[in-house]
Amino acid sequence: MAQEIGEQTKVTLDLKTIGTIVGFTIALATTYFTSFFIIKIYLIVTQLTVLVFAFRIDGGLSLELPEDTTEQIQEQLTELQSNKF
Repeated sequence: MAQEIGEQTKVTLDLKTIGTIVGFTIALATTYFTSFFIIKIYLIVTQLTVLVFAFRIDGGLSLELPEDTTEQIQEQLTELQSNKF
């Protein structure tokens, strides 16, 4: 005969099960935050790569970044450093 689950149902968990659940939760959170930061760094590096190849020609080849772009890069790096968990 099937048992019904209600307020009187008792559930017991041993330490191994609780440890497995906690370990899985920590592993999942670690994977999420690691992936988040890898993607964030990839986007910053991609932007830097595009900026490096965006040079202008002034009587010769010279590599110059506009000042506002340099400030944007610095702000993004500062934001990335301040988002430590």
